[in-house]
Amino acid sequence: MRSNKIKTWLNYLDSLLHETGEMEHKEVSALVSLYNSAFVNYPFFRNNMPYTYILDYTKRCYLSMTDNFAGYSSECFTRNGLAQTLEIIHPRHLDLFNCKIFPARLAILDHIPSEEHREYVFSYTYLVRGKKGGFVEFLQKNFFISDDHGHPLFSVGILVDITDIHTDKRIIQTVHKLEKSGEQEEQLRFRKVFYINEEDTLISKREREILCLMSDGFSNKMIAEKLNISEKTVKRHRENMQDKTGASNGVALVGFAHRAGLI
Repeated sequence: MRSNKIKTWLNYLDSLLHETGEMEHKEVSALVSLYNSAFVNYPFFRNNMPYTYILDYTKRCYLSMTDNFAGYSSECFTRNGLAQTLEIIHPRHLDLFNCKIFPARLAILDHIPSEEHREYVFSYTYLVRGKKGGFVEFLQKNFFISDDHGHPLFSVGILVDITDIHTDKRIIQTVHKLEKSGEQEEQLRFRKVFYINEEDTLISKREREILCLMSDGFSNKMIAEKLNISEKTVKRHRENMQDKTGASNGVALVGFAHRAGLI
């Protein structure tokens, strides 16, 4: 099985049901021991005391889960396994993770030696239905423990409730590599923006105006004066357009706009 041929998260989990699970005996005990006794001293968890979990992909079960996540007891997850998460996660967020975010993770891991997978921290946000009703938004940060072939078998992570502080409609996936010293995360290695609503990926009328002026060689200051808006607003529009199109800079953004017939 090659991970870059797996199209979705759920397909990937299905494929693991036929694997022998070579890590099962040699690492699971050590993993649970780390979680139960010393995870607060591990670099990934230092200065983070949110909800924590260990998910065994090969059995679709939680080896451990902090109590009261989204109002549910830890037993709900350790007893029901991944089915509990699939039941409460927002359907559109599940579809996005299943079809786009997880495949992107596999593609990244494919270029990293399997023994280094646990050094890369993946982050993104999603909604789950709280036990008391309504949806709660969480930031998830996790690393993977993979077999010798590079197939991620365990996800170990933290979950932080950001409902009261996060208002962005975008889902931003980032990847950082842990410092070898374990003191802090290194510089950002990967960043990609995803959108739940297709209409949020469209270029607005104002953004098209800015694109046209950029194409004519206008600077941010000149665009701001022309449109009677602040430079900060121009910069925000440019950054939003780069997120929507995947362009790395202004030149690439204008090039994309020309190829797509936007200007």
